[in-house]
Amino acid sequence: MEVLCYEKSGVAVIQMRGSLTHASVQQFEGAMKEALQTGTKNVVTDVEGITFVDSLGLGALIRSYMIVRKAGGNLKLACASAELNRALRQAGLASTFPGLQSVDAALNEFSNDLKEASR
Repeated sequence: MEVLCYEKSGVAVIQMRGSLTHASVQQFEGAMKEALQTGTKNVVTDVEGITFVDSLGLGALIRSYMIVRKAGGNLKLACASAELNRALRQAGLASTFPGLQSVDAALNEFSNDLKEASR
């Protein structure tokens, strides 16, 4: 699996390509920890390039979500395929990871969340 991390609008973006499985979970979790160590609280995980996810991959997404929430931030998935969205629904995670069409859509949600919190 290929992982690229960058920051956009004050939010960490983790872009993944390949399979999120038992063989790549540690790589993804390492990227998540690295992103949080920069002081960024909010994370967008761009999963457009994910071709397959197994139960350990779903578990890694859940653990990452909980770690980010515990740090006072939020984790959003962007660009999930129909197959990944189906797996999320079957696992009862559709409300935790609502379908966002793009990284920019996820960034806009973070911006809207900040505006609402400041009211």
